[in-house]
Amino acid sequence: MSRVWVYPERVYEELGAVRYRATWEEVRPGAMEKDDIDPDMDIIHRFANYKTKEPALRKARELVDSRTTAYGSARVIRQIVDWFVEEDRVAEWVNTMDEEVID
Repeated sequence: MSRVWVYPERVYEELGAVRYRATWEEVRPGAMEKDDIDPDMDIIHRFANYKTKEPALRKARELVDSRTTAYGSARVIRQIVDWFVEEDRVAEWVNTMDEEVID
């Protein structure tokens, strides 16, 4: 493998490196009292990255069990470093089809 520049994180990683991203949505604090929540204005999209799957799954379960997610679920997605612009040797983290939903 070779080390490549990863955009937009501005770090070097090995091409093909793996990480796991936990993602979830939260209702903005000021919107909790509203009768009608606007998904475009009142939902915050959050994420946290982990080197292995187990801590990502723990975080997702913790969020769902604490009822802090807007829709009652969280996802853990496997990501790999792949080319963004190969000619410039710039890469990015890309989602794979390996995804687990925690609800």
